[in-house]
Amino acid sequence: MRPNRAFPTWSSGPKKESDSFFSGPISFWSLAPFSKRLSVVWLLGWLVLALPEAPFHDRALGADEPPSPSSQSLSRDDADEPDRDKQYRNEVISGRVGWLAAFLNDRFGITTVPEVAKQSLAVLTDDGEVVPLAENVRARAFRKDERLRDKPLELWVRRYEQQPFAQVLKIVELQDGQRYEVDYWCDVCAIPMYETGPCSCCQDHNRIRRRLLVDGEPGPELPSR
Repeated sequence: MRPNRAFPTWSSGPKKESDSFFSGPISFWSLAPFSKRLSVVWLLGWLVLALPEAPFHDRALGADEPPSPSSQSLSRDDADEPDRDKQYRNEVISGRVGWLAAFLNDRFGITTVPEVAKQSLAVLTDDGEVVPLAENVRARAFRKDERLRDKPLELWVRRYEQQPFAQVLKIVELQDGQRYEVDYWCDVCAIPMYETGPCSCCQDHNRIRRRLLVDGEPGPELPSR
């Protein structure tokens, strides 16, 4: 057998005809000096870096193919984002606020189960319409303070199309031909609030405040009762 001339061989003894790269009990790599091994490793590393990128690499990653519509998904913020294009109008509703179940029974004879008697708030307008209230902080004032219920009021509200609920923006009490804006006030911290309860700053209990409206702007305060 002719020796393999493609690779030099090193051995511990005289060169034999059978001592090729792949023959013998001791391999080429184990007999090669450290410098030779390092040279081979460097050469292989250089060849790997010098090779052009495989043409199918991008296809394997899907870089050249846009995602299909079915694979695209909205972020959580986008998915939860409400439809801001819905039309709304601001209006003033004159009437009195109370429990929706009572208004449905008194106005239309609609009976409800006992457990919803004080579940939802509504306003019964002077025209006899029952408008349910979206219970934000301002509307919750009617739940927490019975002094605001069943009395003549003007509610400044926002109403959106395609749903019946009204969003309360301002509460105006009608008394002796005058109009008073109603909110709550802390005398210690001088902070206005929208519902009865502890002050958001000092935790002392706030008080109801009624201010006379003059040309739509609040003026002197009506003494508390």
